[in-house]
Amino acid sequence: MRRRSRLEAIDRDLTKAARLLDSAAGKLRDANSRAGRNILRIAEALAHISDVQFEIYAAQPGLLPKELVATRFGARVLSNRPLERAGMNSQRHGRRGRAGRSTPRRSADNSDP
Repeated sequence: MRRRSRLEAIDRDLTKAARLLDSAAGKLRDANSRAGRNILRIAEALAHISDVQFEIYAAQPGLLPKELVATRFGARVLSNRPLERAGMNSQRHGRRGRAGRSTPRRSADNSDP
């Protein structure tokens, strides 16, 4: 199997997975089953799928869906520049962006409430 064919098959599988995850997020929202936390997890999975697809499109621009070619995303893929997610600080890559604790952590020397 040629490289392009493999990447095309992987892209198809990732697209199917993204649709399933998107559907699951909607069902979670409708069921109101710890929706916020679980939808966030699904969103993170979708972001990872998107990252892999970006790399596929950068390696094989011909696989970029036609409806994305004339967008900023398409222009970015075709420019071969690395993708940076909105709101992500490049120095903090790998850690959560703005999400996290809603209350400050207690320091060891400040144990009084």
